[in-house]
Amino acid sequence: MPTGSNHSNEINMERTWVYGKKLIDQSRLYGFMTALWRPTLAPCLDKHKEAIAQMGRTIKIC
Repeated sequence: MPTGSNHSNEINMERTWVYGKKLIDQSRLYGFMTALWRPTLAPCLDKHKEAIAQMGRTIKIC
């Protein structure tokens, strides 16, 4: 399953989605996953929210 992240930049998820849809046959593509590489603790909450928003934008664009 193709996996993207907002760990180091804002465009990884969108580019992973575009690349995956181009490379993987649609009959074998079951979805995409995001991995934040951050713990689920209050100090990291903003990064989690950014990842959710990034995935939402990617779904709308692609």
